[in-house]
Amino acid sequence: MGKGITRLTMNTCCRVWLWLCVLGLVFTWCQPIFAHAENEEKVDKIKVAYLVNFMRLTTWKAFEDNAKTPPFTITVIAGQDFVQLMQKAFKDGKFNDRKVVIHHLPRKALQNNTISQTDQQILSSSHLIYMRDAGLVELQTFQRSNITPDYLLVGDMPQFAEYGGMIGLRQDQSGITFTINLKEIRRSNIHVSSKLLRLGVKVRSKD
Repeated sequence: MGKGITRLTMNTCCRVWLWLCVLGLVFTWCQPIFAHAENEEKVDKIKVAYLVNFMRLTTWKAFEDNAKTPPFTITVIAGQDFVQLMQKAFKDGKFNDRKVVIHHLPRKALQNNTISQTDQQILSSSHLIYMRDAGLVELQTFQRSNITPDYLLVGDMPQFAEYGGMIGLRQDQSGITFTINLKEIRRSNIHVSSKLLRLGVKVRSKD
């Protein structure tokens, strides 16, 4: 009887120990995932701060010509989570006492080498276009649309500015920096502060 109880107790202890090992492994595997998600949100918040500062250091001719203060329109090609972060950056939904309207376009809106008429109207009315989830195909599709450059075009695809974007965000071990394509900015109908131009790394368009 005593041996049976001892064997039962040992079996129970082995099962408990096994479950603790399994739980330990699950926690170990999940920890990098949670850390990565938390780190990605921090990076996105920094990118939002960059975008808001770009807005502060840029002047749009459309606002100077129209005294009726049209809304400041932002189009974000990214996931919905980033759009929500962007919305939180504007107290009372305003920027410099001007109403802010944020449009969200999924990446697939620019993936078929054409842009729908509805999406083209959204992009045409935008003052800031941020391509977060976009690659070279999407950028080239946008460029072929020949939308009047009344916008500031920012993206974080590798070499975004070199491929014809205006400002490219890039992340490395030291943090987030940005590149500037002066040629593309000067071709547009906006004015970017010399202070902002000095802070960015100047790059040239690829042939």
